[in-house]
Amino acid sequence: MAIPPFPRWSLSPGLLASVARLLRAFHDAVADFVPPANARWNTELAHPAGGQIIGHNDVCVENVIVRGGRAAALIDFEFAAPTHPLHDLAVLARHWVPLETPEDAARDGRSGLDVAARFRIVADAYGIPFGAKREEFLDHVVAGIHRSGPFVLARIARGEQAFIDMWERSGGHDRIARRIAWIDSIRSELSMALNTA
Repeated sequence: MAIPPFPRWSLSPGLLASVARLLRAFHDAVADFVPPANARWNTELAHPAGGQIIGHNDVCVENVIVRGGRAAALIDFEFAAPTHPLHDLAVLARHWVPLETPEDAARDGRSGLDVAARFRIVADAYGIPFGAKREEFLDHVVAGIHRSGPFVLARIARGEQAFIDMWERSGGHDRIARRIAWIDSIRSELSMALNTA
């Protein structure tokens, strides 16, 4: 597990690939799980339409245990809920690539990374087939970034100090606006990286 400012070891391509493989193994393991009819979920971070699997929905860097340079376990399942697998993977990509402007990535010690190449690593390691599924993955990423903000703002409205501090430290509304404009501006680059054989 790593926390900001993220150490260099947490940025290795091998670790990134292993996180995506771990999430795929988790998704495969829960694919046939049928939750009880009275199950209750915190759906704040899940896909708005729900989905066919129980996803983690918050595979950020802080929620992965690392052993020997590889992802060993997911922790902190408080947002586990029915979701779309590619939405769950999109959350992982947002945190781990990371899908941030260069300026904002540098705040956490993650400057100078090849975003398109790292995005491709996530898709390859998870095993997304070429073609429509990769574009669907990109759709989930872009839509998720466009929806970002309300979750944190709701926590701030409840007076949760950790979220207030994070909001102020990270740049608040301006950071969200920058991320949305940035992801839209590089969408075609990400699509090319995903689909070039």
